[in-house]
Amino acid sequence: MNYLKFKTMDCKHKYEHRDTVSYWYYCGRNNKEFVSTSFYFCIKCCHEKEVTKRVSAFPSEEYSIPDWAKAISFHRKDLDANNY
Repeated sequence: MNYLKFKTMDCKHKYEHRDTVSYWYYCGRNNKEFVSTSFYFCIKCCHEKEVTKRVSAFPSEEYSIPDWAKAISFHRKDLDANNY
């Protein structure tokens, strides 16, 4: 176990993209939360890393959200707030 930890710390990580999960849900009455999580792994030592981006916007503000959020079409209804 210690060997693996030591090996990971010595590695000069070279990450490659593994997967991206993107979705949106209602986090308030009309407010949408857009979430994109990208998963990466090091091809040398198999260390994993995830990067999560979030942005929240009302319908009147959706024109100003980033392009990565505009491309999300999957609606996670199980995460929706119950008060709208």
